[in-house]
Amino acid sequence: MTAAGRTAPQRNEFGDAPLQTRLLARPAFRAYWLARVAAQTAQGALLYGLLVFVVDKTSESIWASLFVLCSIVPSLLFGLIGGWTADRLPQRALLFWLSVARMALVILLLRADITLGAIFAVTLGIWTVHQFFSPTESAVMPRLIGVQDLASGSALANLALTLAQVLGMVILAPLMLRMPSERYLFAACALLFASAAFLYVRMGPLHEPVKRRPRPLSLRRGWQVVRDDRNSYSAMIDTVLIGIGLSTLVVIVPQYLVRVLDTSASNTVFVFAPAVVGLVVGLQTAPALGRAFGHGRVATAGLLGFAAAIACFGVIDNVINFLNGFHAPLTEIQSRFGLSQRVTATMLLSIPAGYFSALTNVGARTVLLERTPADLRGQVFATLGTIGNAGALLPTLVAGLAIDQFGVQPVALSVAVVLVTMAVVARRLANDDEPIGSQNLWSAAVIAGMPQESIGILRFAETAARLKRVRRQGWVDRGVRDPESSADHSWSVALLAWLLARDRPDLNRDRVLLLALVHDLPEALAGDTTPFDDERDATGRLAEDQFRATPEYTDAARSEKTQREAAALEEMIVDLPRALAEDVRAAWHEYEERATPEARFVRQVDKLETLLQAESYRAQQRHVIIESFLLGAKRDITDAELVRLLDTIAAAHPREYAYPSDAEPPGREVQAPAAPPEPVRRRQRQRRDRPSNSA
Repeated sequence: MTAAGRTAPQRNEFGDAPLQTRLLARPAFRAYWLARVAAQTAQGALLYGLLVFVVDKTSESIWASLFVLCSIVPSLLFGLIGGWTADRLPQRALLFWLSVARMALVILLLRADITLGAIFAVTLGIWTVHQFFSPTESAVMPRLIGVQDLASGSALANLALTLAQVLGMVILAPLMLRMPSERYLFAACALLFASAAFLYVRMGPLHEPVKRRPRPLSLRRGWQVVRDDRNSYSAMIDTVLIGIGLSTLVVIVPQYLVRVLDTSASNTVFVFAPAVVGLVVGLQTAPALGRAFGHGRVATAGLLGFAAAIACFGVIDNVINFLNGFHAPLTEIQSRFGLSQRVTATMLLSIPAGYFSALTNVGARTVLLERTPADLRGQVFATLGTIGNAGALLPTLVAGLAIDQFGVQPVALSVAVVLVTMAVVARRLANDDEPIGSQNLWSAAVIAGMPQESIGILRFAETAARLKRVRRQGWVDRGVRDPESSADHSWSVALLAWLLARDRPDLNRDRVLLLALVHDLPEALAGDTTPFDDERDATGRLAEDQFRATPEYTDAARSEKTQREAAALEEMIVDLPRALAEDVRAAWHEYEERATPEARFVRQVDKLETLLQAESYRAQQRHVIIESFLLGAKRDITDAELVRLLDTIAAAHPREYAYPSDAEPPGREVQAPAAPPEPVRRRQRQRRDRPSNSA
């Protein structure tokens, strides 16, 4: 069991069955997966039916664009709030009530006249609920499976979406729309939403893998998490651009069928049904390709392939000539089945379009789930949705207007060019640092044929390498340019502690080194925190006077931090051989509990190294306020040798360090030279007076 009470995933849990089959054999994940199928089937069928109604009742392309905008506007208004809510409220209950809300919206259609106004109102309502539902659903999946199974879990989640699209848009909606009334479709959708709500209840309680801490509602925070890591940033670009491409296709496709293929818009599902074959194949192959070449690389390759497929729709006659040059049986199909060569070529092109979109979705989603702290996943996915929908707003409007002015094929070709151009430009704006963290291509090459224990060690090392992208929050809060990472800090502490432990018979030098190396290890998954996190305003910022106060965790905040990091450590060491995992676990707990002289020594060296780094930053960036680090060091450093070093630093900066008299014995806890500002003292008293079980 992990510290959070979750059983660590076992690769042989169900014998030699494929991993995706084994995941579905777990009752909680199976209920989640079936609920996703039911909910997405209902939503797909409902929106397809409403779009067909809009196209049939109107003649201008702008109405289809407005229908698509009904999915974009709610994201801009509520996307961020939805992600923040997903990280704050009980997620299983949230999924249940949001499913009930969607069922209630559909029931309204059963009782109202089917007018354009009613269609747009319900569509807006469905997409508004979706802004809360989607990030919650995304954040739940990693809590049901292990981190190492995220690629297969993501593929299964996308497979559920593909099946739902087939069931909803290929089978349910066309069948129900042939009934005497549209209300048959609405009743079926309401029943499916109710089934999804029931399945979320059957999913059972969710165990918290990482204890949540309060997070401010901030678009900047979600953006910062993604932007600080090049791999996540690239995955975000791929996700946003594939979303823009799909949004414009929703506008293009109905007119493409009417104006280019000379068929009814209601045949959309039939013409593009082969895309499902590509989607299924893509979902099945994406995890293996990601492990071999890197999920990020696969996502980017998928985006380029998707753009090429859209471009082919714009030059469909050239594609036909190309296929005929290879003696493709387009003419025979036309004479036997009555399908024009354009229709047949479009059906064939939809297969790679579906395949490449699946590669992008699985690859990018896996990268983001792997590299985002657990208690920020909802907010990150909401930020991603907000950025994606904001980016799709203008192309969607322009596509609808441009089709009437220039035709469908030039617009399709332009969309492909824009996607590739935007991908190139966005990556040029990214930082030039080498990607850090999980290097899947290197891992696949090294891991091949290696013993299982060695594979586990490499996976642990890859996860630990994420410390390289965790920026120290104290420096970020103070506006330090190019702040160090937790990996930088841990290396400095290890080196300094090992050097200072020389000629110390009371200390085991090897143990000192190990404790220093692991002391911040869980931050690779849990992120960095500060004692002042409870004092942040709505934008996530701290008042400047906090930086002049003594850092002090409340009992509740300290307990929460320890629990969160302990759970993160368990996730990190799950693949290690048992003996090594126990060594890492024991060393970290020894440090946290200050159980040995070595642990107490390393904790004090940690304070000293942080103060030295603060001095370095202030020497280069005079705006940086470091008083809180000094006050914390004065309070916590009691080792005689370390106190003398602290005195030496203070003597070198007499104006910045107002130390007590020389009569103060080394190791004695000293008072701050001057009382902090009254607002700080008031907040400190309030924090000390809080009950220990407060959140």
